[in-house]
Amino acid sequence: DMVNVRCCVPGCSSLAAFGYEGGVLQACSLHQLDGHVLLRSKRRSDHPKGRCARVGCNLTAAYGSRFTRTRRHCHLHKTDDEVSLYARK
Repeated sequence: DMVNVRCCVPGCSSLAAFGYEGGVLQACSLHQLDGHVLLRSKRRSDHPKGRCARVGCNLTAAYGSRFTRTRRHCHLHKTDDEVSLYARK
C-alpha cells in the first residue's frame, strides 16, 4: 500500500517520501540517500509529483502565475513574473 509506507530505517516511524526515480518510496527526509528524489509531496501542483517543470530539477514547485495559481517552478528556476504561491496572505 503506497498510502502509508514508512521509512525503511529501523526505529523510524516517519512516512517515506523519497526513493529512486521510477522506484518505490523508501525513506523519510531525514534518512534519504544520495540519488533519492522526492516521490511524494504534501503539497500538490499541476506538474507531476509537485516538482519543478525545469528538466532535471526535482525540487518542489512553489512559484507560478498569480492569475492561474498553478505552481510551475522551484525557487531556483522561477521567472521574473512568477510569485510564491505558498506565501502568507
